[in-house]
Amino acid sequence: MPRRTSFGLPVTPALALALALAAATACTSTPEGANPPTLPPTDTSTFQGVLAGQVSGLQGRPFGLGVSSSGAALVLQLDRLNATRVNTASAVTAGSVVLGFNAIDATFTADGSVAYVTLLDGARVYQVDMTSGAVVDSVAAGARHHRILMEPGDSSYLLLSFDGMVRRIRRGTTVVRDSATVGSVMRGISRRTSDGSYIVTGGQAVARLDGNTLAVTAVRSLNGHVQEAVHSADGSRVFVAIEFPEKVLALDANTLAPLDSLQLGNGQAMTPFGMRLTPDASTLLMTSPGTGRVFAIDPATLDVRQSVFVGGIPRRIGFSADGRRAFVTNEGGYLTVLR
Repeated sequence: MPRRTSFGLPVTPALALALALAAATACTSTPEGANPPTLPPTDTSTFQGVLAGQVSGLQGRPFGLGVSSSGAALVLQLDRLNATRVNTASAVTAGSVVLGFNAIDATFTADGSVAYVTLLDGARVYQVDMTSGAVVDSVAAGARHHRILMEPGDSSYLLLSFDGMVRRIRRGTTVVRDSATVGSVMRGISRRTSDGSYIVTGGQAVARLDGNTLAVTAVRSLNGHVQEAVHSADGSRVFVAIEFPEKVLALDANTLAPLDSLQLGNGQAMTPFGMRLTPDASTLLMTSPGTGRVFAIDPATLDVRQSVFVGGIPRRIGFSADGRRAFVTNEGGYLTVLR
């Protein structure tokens, strides 16, 4: 697999000069060590991956993030035992949700009216009415929760655990329909639309699960600290964020064989963590908590288009309903808005 520069090209003196000039005119970022500015949100016809503003004043450490089909977001704040509702269309907060526990992830019903929230290392799933912001129900389901994902049709959801378990829970009950044992801490999940199969990441491995039975159909060790995974638009590839050693891999979605990789050179650094593909599939966004940056990557070539300094510790990513804005949680107490 080739080792790349940040733009996917071998570096020569002439190219280095050209890249420097291009970066000065095309790469939107904030100087290292500066606080991210608060700018008025701006819509464009397509997502560019540049800084657009900030939602400030969030308590605790904003970490997890869920965004519904209607554009209502739920920001999960560690240390404060609550969450904040955010309207992604206007980039303003819409009230707090009192949870009484450290929540880590959220998923939504298809109409966006109800959020299902997991506790950090907990054993219950909480339901939040997104209109009132009230917790309306909770069920004991599985154990040691981490990530959660609603399945199409809202009939069931998948729970990923700190114990390496994937469980399919029938919505409204505690019934475990199917389960799979994959590895250690489960950190990422992505569903392929074409056949309903899943890619899950945990420990140092990535696994492919049958969408009907959750049977493990392929596993590959990646010898690294694996975080989030995202399918390409056509479902043929899956992108995997590896926090240590720092790289992004593109794998064959069926065999999990490596196809391509992104590793920064020339003294540049990244610590891949959260990752999402824009709704129009034009850009792969990746957070780098260790460097306070968000990278906009070409999903076809794995070339870096933009490297935006946002400060703090950026974590999870979600998009507005129209796909024109990205929202990035930050443990520094804010949401970064990109457009």
